[in-house]
Order: sequence, then C-alpha cells, then structure tokens
Amino acid sequence: MLGLSAWFHTMMNLLFTVVRTHWAPSAPGQSTRRCIQRDLGVWDRNYSGRKSVKYHQIEPLITQGFNARVAMLFYAALRRKSCIDTISNAEGEKQLDLVIERLTPDEFNTLVEDVRLAAFTSAAWNGTGHSDLEFRSICRMLQEIQLASTISLATLSNVAEHPNHATSGGSIIRS
Repeated sequence: MLGLSAWFHTMMNLLFTVVRTHWAPSAPGQSTRRCIQRDLGVWDRNYSGRKSVKYHQIEPLITQGFNARVAMLFYAALRRKSCIDTISNAEGEKQLDLVIERLTPDEFNTLVEDVRLAAFTSAAWNGTGHSDLEFRSICRMLQEIQLASTISLATLSNVAEHPNHATSGGSIIRS
C-alpha cells in the first residue's frame, strides 16, 4: 500500500523528469518547438533554469504546454479529416467553435481517437510511421506528462474522498 505522499512524490518526480529531458534542444541549432524553454517564451514566463525547478511554479506551465500541444493535434486532425481549412484571422476562434459545435458525437470521437493514435500510443513513442524526430519527442513528452497528470488526478481524488488520511499519513491507495 502506498501513502498519498508517495504518490505525490512519484508524480512530482515524473514532472521533474519531463523538465530534465525536455527543457531545451539536445544540440545547438535544433528547433525548440518541443521544449519547455519555448513554452516559457510563448506563455511569457520567466524562469532561471532547470536546475532550480520548483514544482508549484513549473507544473502550470507544463500543463499549459500539454493542453496547447493536444489542441494543436486536434486542430491537425480537423484539417486532415477536411473539417476545416486553415483558420488564421481574428474570426478564426469563432469559426473553429462553430466547426466543433457542428460535429456529431461520432465525428468528435473519431477526431479524439485520431489524436490518441497520433501521440499517445507505443507507435508514437517509438516514431513508427513517421521520421520526424521532433514530433517523436513531442509524443514522448505528452505521454510523460499524461502519466504525471493521471497520478496527480488520482492523488487529488483520494484526498477529496479521504481527507483524514491525507493529514494523518494513512495509506489509502493500494498497489
């Protein structure tokens, strides 16, 4: 049986692994689209470096980067399935909302499955079916963050269900 603090520290260490492995490009001159450093710039955040990472500061940034990348994959699926053309003007967000609102449940589920197959499978982790190393790195980062998020949600739901165990050190999660 594992206590809540064990699950929290497992989740925290998974996020620190994401930071260590996806902070910056591995070689000078490589694209930074898959890196946390780029997310810092996009989200207008300041951070001194990956050696002094504070969980409570980096977790929201990693979550935003995850959500943005999954949204990008969903947008790409919409384009592949010919649901939309390129949307780039100020009205684009409203147009995209209308496109999504008009999807049937089956169409929506098909797009979600397309995203899952593109980024959340062992084939995506291994780069099977494509030769883009940067995309493979993005898939790996997304899967690592997904695992940490799953543990985080399980930990939080257990705290909500068993508040006395969270403060007394009792174990409520069985392995």
